[in-house]
Amino acid sequence: MLLAITTNYHLDRISGNNASITVESSIKAVENAPPIKSAGAIVTYDNLMGMSKSSLVIDIRTGLVFKDEAQIRISGNLGVSAPGFSMQIPMNINGETKVTHLQ
Repeated sequence: MLLAITTNYHLDRISGNNASITVESSIKAVENAPPIKSAGAIVTYDNLMGMSKSSLVIDIRTGLVFKDEAQIRISGNLGVSAPGFSMQIPMNINGETKVTHLQ
């Protein structure tokens, strides 16, 4: 799947050695994305769209991630066609990622 992800970063504050950043991304299928071909079926995903939002804390001394909490949601329909049938499969992807540093 070819997805275009456009991300914006906003520096919220710097406290000590930590920079707090809000990260927001929009996700959509690339225009004219080639279909997926698998076992004789053709799968299209033109209307997949979504977004991701993250609260990121970076250690400004090292540039390493100190903490990150992100949520992502992608939804739309997959178009599946093969000889003798064609159908739409609704798809919803919801995810959560948490990153913490180890001491």
